[in-house]
Amino acid sequence: MMNISLSNKYLPLIYALVGSLVLTAMPLLAMLELHSGPLFTSLLSYLLLFVLVAAILWISLYINLRCYHSSFATILLINVVAYLLLTTLSIAIHMPLWKYNLPSMIHFYIRDEIVRNITVFGVSILASRIVMKEKEERQKQMRVAQLEKENLNGQIRGLTQQINPHFLFNSLNTLSGIVRENPEKSELFIEKLSQVYRYVLSAQDHSLVTIEEELRFMQDYILLLQIRFEDKLSVEVENRAAGDELVVPLCTQLLIENVIKHNAISRLANMLIHIDVTSDSLTVTNSYHPKKILPQQKHLGLKNLDARCRLLTNRPIDVIHNDKIFSVRVPLTSKKKREV
Repeated sequence: MMNISLSNKYLPLIYALVGSLVLTAMPLLAMLELHSGPLFTSLLSYLLLFVLVAAILWISLYINLRCYHSSFATILLINVVAYLLLTTLSIAIHMPLWKYNLPSMIHFYIRDEIVRNITVFGVSILASRIVMKEKEERQKQMRVAQLEKENLNGQIRGLTQQINPHFLFNSLNTLSGIVRENPEKSELFIEKLSQVYRYVLSAQDHSLVTIEEELRFMQDYILLLQIRFEDKLSVEVENRAAGDELVVPLCTQLLIENVIKHNAISRLANMLIHIDVTSDSLTVTNSYHPKKILPQQKHLGLKNLDARCRLLTNRPIDVIHNDKIFSVRVPLTSKKKREV
């Protein structure tokens, strides 16, 4: 046995009302043409026929929906028993009116009742098959969509977890250097680091965050870097977004960290980072002073970011690179797509 959804719950009633109109059309025509008794009792007979056919249709379809997952033998037995009981009851209810209106046509009405109810149960079995197959297909599609969503979330968590150890490792390395050089700055650095890492941890619970949240985090992260690099690092932010657009979390940290990792920063080679935010994208552009790094270490963070953007926004990142600048454009998306 199985539970019937809300739509399937009312389907037998709708089916019964429509089907009964069709199945009682011919008896109505015969009654109007052949009736010998009062018109009132003839109409009463037709109305009773309509109600009984509707009831039998509803019961037969309901039974077949409920017994859909039973064996064929069980379904056949239940339908035969229900057919015999309902047909016998329907004939017994109709008999007084038949005798009063057209006693000579009783055999015709009995035969009509038997054939019509066979048709009712046959159509009900077929209709229940169609209805339940459609329901199973919808459930299958929902399960596939759920599995795809779980797989997507798993991929996103895996990609996010790749970032967090790198961020913590790099921050601790920075803190180690500041403690030796300037203990007073190390206290401020630790305070800001705690705020920044709180966001890093909370980002694990979100596939997307608002651009406003990401930019607030970015400002704290930039303060950490400016404690370390002082006037050797400058960051300009131009924000033209509404504030509720969505972006992949920690993308600014990854891109700025990428700048620090791959470029030489000194008083002779100051680093300028320009961040431009629109309603459609976030672009991080930096002056290009490359370090020498091993080929296998190149752009791992960008590959991670690109994978997350493709999964969450269906759009890749765009990279522009020449002898003077390195620019990465990250797509934004609608707030309706936020996943928690």
